[in-house]
Amino acid sequence: MKCAQYADWLQLSVDGRLDANRQRSLDAHLAVCAACRHDYALLEEVRDALAMPVVADIDLTDAIRHRVAQYELVTAARHERNRAFRRDFMRNSAIVVVLLMLVVAFLQPGLWHSATDSVQRTWPQVVTLAMSPGPYSIPWAIWAAAALVALGLFVWLRRTETLTTWRRALEERISQIR
Repeated sequence: MKCAQYADWLQLSVDGRLDANRQRSLDAHLAVCAACRHDYALLEEVRDALAMPVVADIDLTDAIRHRVAQYELVTAARHERNRAFRRDFMRNSAIVVVLLMLVVAFLQPGLWHSATDSVQRTWPQVVTLAMSPGPYSIPWAIWAAAALVALGLFVWLRRTETLTTWRRALEERISQIR
């Protein structure tokens, strides 16, 4: 028989599916044919390589979780930068608009003189009014300062992060009390 005829038998022999008569004939041919011996050795290497268990060096679940966490951090940082940019842009825009309005207003002929005259005439009356007693004999200036502090506290507490932190702290303290 020629090598081409033994080629089909090589795979069957490696798999252990070749009958005994053909196996003896193949063994005799392998003893004299170096090319078929080489092919047989390659087939045995492939069989052995396929039989070995594959062990992954990294855990894909942890790698995916790590990538997702990195993506969320990058996305959160990007959102924070965008919020900061919008906040700064709005603040700076408001300042520019107010300054432009003041420049246009004070460029009007005679407005600067009339504005300073009005302030000079009414300032003593404003100070007197602010220091005069209000309800329960407390000066109006103190009431105004308290109202501004309360308004500032309200605005500060309305921020989402502050509310969440404040709520979490209250929940922890209430659970400790119970």
